[in-house]
Amino acid sequence: MEKVNKRFIILVTLSFIAIISLLMINRVFFILDNKEYKIAVILDKQNALYNEFIKDGVNLAGYEMGITIEYIETDKDLNIALNEQIEDNSSGIIILEPNNKYIDIPKGLKKPVIFLGEDLDLEPNTELSYINSDSFKMGKYIAEEILKNGNIRKNIVFVTNNDLKKTEENMYKGFLDVMKFSYNDIKQIVFDKETIFEILKNNKNDVFVTFDPYILNELCEIKSKNIELDKKEIYGLSKGNERIRYLENDIAKAVIVKNEFSLGYLSVDIMRKMIEKKPYSNEKINFNIVNKRSMYLRENQYLLFPFK
Repeated sequence: MEKVNKRFIILVTLSFIAIISLLMINRVFFILDNKEYKIAVILDKQNALYNEFIKDGVNLAGYEMGITIEYIETDKDLNIALNEQIEDNSSGIIILEPNNKYIDIPKGLKKPVIFLGEDLDLEPNTELSYINSDSFKMGKYIAEEILKNGNIRKNIVFVTNNDLKKTEENMYKGFLDVMKFSYNDIKQIVFDKETIFEILKNNKNDVFVTFDPYILNELCEIKSKNIELDKKEIYGLSKGNERIRYLENDIAKAVIVKNEFSLGYLSVDIMRKMIEKKPYSNEKINFNIVNKRSMYLRENQYLLFPFK
């Protein structure tokens, strides 16, 4: 009996070693089969903390495909940072959520460039592409959630920055496409730290919506510190781990959550194909509207905690 057990243990151990060896060999052959590439990933220094799940996806793809990833955190204008990297020795450039409304693409690009998480007025081609979720549909989802919560004849405040980026414009179109069937009064304001508290406190304003994740965080932080704002409903596009606290504590009523991990992983996969002049398809990244009740559903847990 002991001999049988020993043989079984030895067999299991050898099988485990064989599987690990095969995985390692596969990865080595994958790397040897591909040229060595270096991808430069540009991200806004101010917003770097909000991109951790995207970076996790980028890092895993880089590891599996044997690609070197170099992160460049910058507070420079995006057009300046982009031109600097075009002259660098990287094989391609990925830009996380560009904060410029207008991108000045140099003529005769020497390497592929992918923009992540933002709609752009650009035709994807062999040297240029962007990856995002369906912005129009995201706007519709938020509007539907607001109506579902009984907001039919309310005052809705849409909060934005000075300029709506293309993604926000498309989300707003989707939002209005649903809201046109309600009796809600919608007004648009530009976010101002000096005046936003008074606007939140105003009894005439019931619901606040923003498609800027950084404004969403600001609104939620103000509400969390002022008990008189408890009845105000906040909706919007979210980023970062703070959104979990906002949902759990009824600070945000509902938020859009993109599959940020897939966004990062897919960007590296597409970049490799662009570098190698291989065909690729620009798939829309999935997303969902998440509230306190639905945040513990499996599909939403994956969006909120990709590795748990």
